[in-house]
Amino acid sequence: MAQLYDAALEDCQQCRQDLLALLAEDPATAGSLVHWACLVTGETYGELPEVLLEGTERADAPFHPSASFRMVAHAYDTTWFTVAGATEAVRDACAECTPEQRLEAAETALEIVIGLADFGVDFLFQ
Repeated sequence: MAQLYDAALEDCQQCRQDLLALLAEDPATAGSLVHWACLVTGETYGELPEVLLEGTERADAPFHPSASFRMVAHAYDTTWFTVAGATEAVRDACAECTPEQRLEAAETALEIVIGLADFGVDFLFQ
């Protein structure tokens, strides 16, 4: 995941696509990336904003979370406060996804992590 994050920060599109393709084949790693995005977002806003769970963003919004990300994010949102936490639930949700769905969820998660790093709290609500 560190290599993927670095590739995204360095704007190496080919590196990013290659690493995302590898990540999509591994539910645990894809789940870790989605979990990271949810964790950072929850810490930034105090909870996962509805826009990440329900798709309530404006039509002209610059960021639109994928349906696959929303599905996995629901696993995080319903378990983050439990003793076990959301890590296992998110990984299990990714395991139920097809590789294509994991890729879509991972792409959205990476956009969130990079977007929050670049734009801060304004990212989701530009």
